[in-house]
Amino acid sequence: MLVASVPAKPSVPERTLFDDTKITLYLPISQDDMGSPITSYHLYINQGNPLSPYHEVTAYDGYSQTYTFNVGDLINSLPLTVGKTYAFKYSASNSIGEGLPSDDLYVALARKQSKPQPVTFDQAKSNRFKNVV
Repeated sequence: MLVASVPAKPSVPERTLFDDTKITLYLPISQDDMGSPITSYHLYINQGNPLSPYHEVTAYDGYSQTYTFNVGDLINSLPLTVGKTYAFKYSASNSIGEGLPSDDLYVALARKQSKPQPVTFDQAKSNRFKNVV
C-alpha cells in the first residue's frame, strides 16, 4: 500500500523576460504529486541576501505558470527596486501539506545600458597637429 506524502520539490523557477521595469518568471509544474493531487503552488521572494527571510507572494494565484513582478510592487512592504538582486523559490502543496521548495533563482533588476553616442571628430576643437606637406 502506497502512502501519499507532500509533493516533490519542483524545478527552479526560470526568468523568461526581464528588463529595467519587470521580471517575469516561468514556474514549472511539480513532476511528482507523491500520491495526492497538487492543489496549489506557492511563490516566495527575498531581497537576494542569504540572510534575508523569504516572503510568500500573496498576489500569486497559486496556479499560473508565469508571474510578473513590476518595479514598485510591494514585497513585504518594500518596493521592488532597480539596482537590487532578488531570490525566488517555488513549492507545491497537496492535501497532505506543502512540499520542499525549489532551489533558488537569483535575478538582478538592472537598468539597460543606453546606446553610446557615436564618436565624432571636431577639427576646430582638436589638439592634434596638422601635417602640412
